Amino acid sequence: MMSSKNVLQEVIAKYNKDPMGWHVALERDARGRTVAFIQKDKSIWQIKTHHTSPYKSVSVAGKTKGEIFISKGMISFGWRNLSVPLMRKIRQDITTKGELSKELLGEIESVDPQPVDDAFKSVLEGPIIFSNNNMAAISKKQKNLDKRLTKELDKLILYTDGGSMYT
Repeated sequence: MMSSKNVLQEVIAKYNKDPMGWHVALERDARGRTVAFIQKDKSIWQIKTHHTSPYKSVSVAGKTKGEIFISKGMISFGWRNLSVPLMRKIRQDITTKGELSKELLGEIESVDPQPVDDAFKSVLEGPIIFSNNNMAAISKKQKNLDKRLTKELDKLILYTDGGSMYT
C-alpha cells in the first residue's frame, strides 16, 4: 500500500518524462467509493477514496501490472496545448451538441500531450473515462489490489474518524 499523495507524485513524475499513452478511468465500487485507475503501458495505479464529507476524504493507493483496460481506439489522457480556434470549436460542439464530434476528437488527438510543467496558453486535460460497471472488467491482479485497498481504507477510516458511521 502507498499513500495517494505518493502515487500521484510518482505518476506525475513518470508522465512528465513520457506524456504519451496514458489512460485514466474513474468508477465507483460497491460501497460508493471513488476508484481512480491510471494506466501507462502495463503499469496500473489505483487510488481508492472515501468521502467523509464534501470537504474531507480519506484515500489509499497501490500499484499493479495488468492488461490495458481502456478500449484500443480511445484517445490517450494528457495535457494538450490547444490553439484558440480549436478551443472555440470545442466550446461550440459542447454548446450545440452536448458532446464532441468524432472529427473534433481527431483534431484534439492530433495534438500530442505535453509534460505538466510546460507553459500552456490554452490547455485541455483528459479524457477521463467515467464508468458505472462496478469494476467488472478489471483483472484478477487488480481485484486483489482492490480488496487490499478496501481493507486498508476501512482501517484508515476507523482510525481517523471513529469509523462506526462510515463502515
